[in-house]
Amino acid sequence: MAKRFQVLVVGGGLVGAAAALGIERIGYSVALFERAAPRETRGRLGFDARMIALAPKWKDFLEVFGDGAWHHHGQFERLLAWEELGTAQVSFDAADVGAAQLGFMASMSDLQTRLWTQVEASSIEVFLGEHIEDIDVGVEHVTIGTGVEVQGSLLIGADGASSRVRDLLNLDRTLRPTGQSAIVTVVEVSEHHANTARQRFLHDGPLALLPLDTQDDRHVVSIVWSQSDAQAQRRAALDERAFCEELTDASEGCLGEVRTADERFCLPLEQQVSESFTPSSRTLLLGDSARVLHPLAGQGANLGLEDVEALLEVLQHRPSDPGANRLWRDFSRLRGLRSKSMVAAMSFFRHVYAIDDPTFSWLRNLGVRLVDQFGPVKQFLLKEALGDGLALRTAEKVKWPA
Repeated sequence: MAKRFQVLVVGGGLVGAAAALGIERIGYSVALFERAAPRETRGRLGFDARMIALAPKWKDFLEVFGDGAWHHHGQFERLLAWEELGTAQVSFDAADVGAAQLGFMASMSDLQTRLWTQVEASSIEVFLGEHIEDIDVGVEHVTIGTGVEVQGSLLIGADGASSRVRDLLNLDRTLRPTGQSAIVTVVEVSEHHANTARQRFLHDGPLALLPLDTQDDRHVVSIVWSQSDAQAQRRAALDERAFCEELTDASEGCLGEVRTADERFCLPLEQQVSESFTPSSRTLLLGDSARVLHPLAGQGANLGLEDVEALLEVLQHRPSDPGANRLWRDFSRLRGLRSKSMVAAMSFFRHVYAIDDPTFSWLRNLGVRLVDQFGPVKQFLLKEALGDGLALRTAEKVKWPA
């Protein structure tokens, strides 16, 4: 006899847990499948290497799920960007759009464990460590086979870039190899970051230095350094001193000397977008299951939470059948357009900054100067980054039950 729920969520990470909590809060019965409960990780400098930059609006969104669901490790009020060839730079300030900050720095593992605590305190039924053997999408329900059968009216795949849901359903996706990998780590520098996020566009890929708060007099930043696969492998194998020296040079010493580096992780970069966010009316894909972006704009987690917002906007009207035919048509179309445009934009910028022709470099610098001097363009870009522009905005529409 199959166990029956209204919504089945596969994946208990940031996006999956937030989706499950939001759906349960609206009033649906929810089952959540996850291989293992998340655990917070910290390196020897006191931070998770997987730091993420989140738009300010996600603070209020996540706090809805319970006291302690939100925590951050830094914030930035200014973004400064410049390139390897030339002297032009562009700066974005939160004050330009009347905001207190441009973003928060949060630990992925920290947020996941905090949301998991809320899941365990809710009425969500958790299937932990269950291997999903098969998925059968029928006309009236979806069945997940894990040794026991579990049925639901709607299946949500939020289980990451290597999605089991997507693979079992044989769903197509568009892959865009980048030929790059990212080195992510946390480093201590000699000068304070002044709550400013910095990004230098190198010929081989962008380097981001993102501010973190400490409880002492150390100056610490999160590093995301995109580069060719060969360079990433070489730099990952360097001893700590040599790596710090190369990082100091690559950042032009904008924060002084890089004194020490935590453990380095080398992650291959590959952009991908699923052909459909709703391969059937009873199946949805969210987060990295649906799309994976180049970290150039730091929008991966933000777009995943946008997916959750859009999902809850549809379900807040409490349709009796959450997998009803055509219910998710607009969701799929709009989320797909948003994702494909972001992937295309990241590919465009990555290729533009890889061109080292002197004339093209001059044109890039001229364009950067014009953007920096033209207030309306900067405000437009800032509002998009903050989630207040032309992109999907549904947070203010979601009516949480009291």
